[in-house]
Amino acid sequence: MQNVTARNSRWLVVVILLLELAVIVVGFSRSYFSRGLVFAPLPGFIVHLHGALMSLWYLVFLVQAVLIASGKRANHRLLGVMAFALMPFIFITGLLVSSHMLSRNATAGGFDPFTFSVIPFSGMLAFASFGFVAWRFRRDHEVHWRLLLISSAGMTTAAFARWPLPFFWVDYYRAYDASYIFLLLLIAYDFITRHRIHRATWLGSLCLIMLDQSTRWTGPSFAWHQIAAWLQSLKI
Repeated sequence: MQNVTARNSRWLVVVILLLELAVIVVGFSRSYFSRGLVFAPLPGFIVHLHGALMSLWYLVFLVQAVLIASGKRANHRLLGVMAFALMPFIFITGLLVSSHMLSRNATAGGFDPFTFSVIPFSGMLAFASFGFVAWRFRRDHEVHWRLLLISSAGMTTAAFARWPLPFFWVDYYRAYDASYIFLLLLIAYDFITRHRIHRATWLGSLCLIMLDQSTRWTGPSFAWHQIAAWLQSLKI
């Protein structure tokens, strides 16, 4: 079997990102996209801001992938500055939204609010960590885009959890499992284009899964509940 050309293989990455966007649109359609975006009845301004920044980041990432697939690397690098400039603001607003959820005793999947709160905080930690490492490896393109794709895959968990399917409502960790579909697609991409898994793919995927699944134990822990109680007392 012949290797697909480098340029054609890049369009496979675009397809994966389009699938991620579809998951996000379906998940947040009832609360955000179909409710008028900035006019949606969300709990506060910071939630609106985080949603707008996150949506913009996904769109920029998609355009980035299209530019690479089209061979326009100079434009890709220029737009990349914007993408990485967004990430700190997404991280900060994400932490504020997570704290705001605590102040409202928001929860899902049958968890108490304190136990559940570790999930959005760990999601933001994963997003920031992968983004930082991807920035450090910005000159190693093959590592760079894989880490960003794994980061964006991790963020689809919140969208899957909001799909109109009771399957996800009864156990939030099923949303985690569903998000790993994109890790499998990345592994498939590696096999198609390289006949082996790239080190960034398996290391990044392993780190994401370990961080996700660690919330099973950190969330119910006494230490985390103390932290959550302190965050809730701030009334952000």
